[in-house]
Amino acid sequence: MQLAQGYIQLSVTGSSYPLINPIAQIRTNQGDVIYRKPTTRFIKQIPDTVANTIRQVLANPSYMPENRRRLHDRLPLRFLALKTGTSDIKVGDTAYPRDGLSIVYSPTDLVITRAGNTDGHPM
Repeated sequence: MQLAQGYIQLSVTGSSYPLINPIAQIRTNQGDVIYRKPTTRFIKQIPDTVANTIRQVLANPSYMPENRRRLHDRLPLRFLALKTGTSDIKVGDTAYPRDGLSIVYSPTDLVITRAGNTDGHPM
């Protein structure tokens, strides 16, 4: 969630953005609301001009690996910026992937996916 809060600054325009929280509300079995998503807004720290520049660089096919560039050419992904990453765990002299992360965002949407083991063991 913290990573999403950071990347949403690159995705939204304007001076503030909402708290990312996928839970709108929680009700008891009698229907009473015991939690409601707050309407908190945060002040944007990254100016729109900087966020747009970063998004344009990450969406530019000339900076992409060949396989992503081919996909970009076939699909209408002109406004989607992509960032990927992995973390490794070293076992003896060998490094094994622990998880993989993909972040895709546009001026209106943000999607973050992670695949890996929650206990830190190699995949």
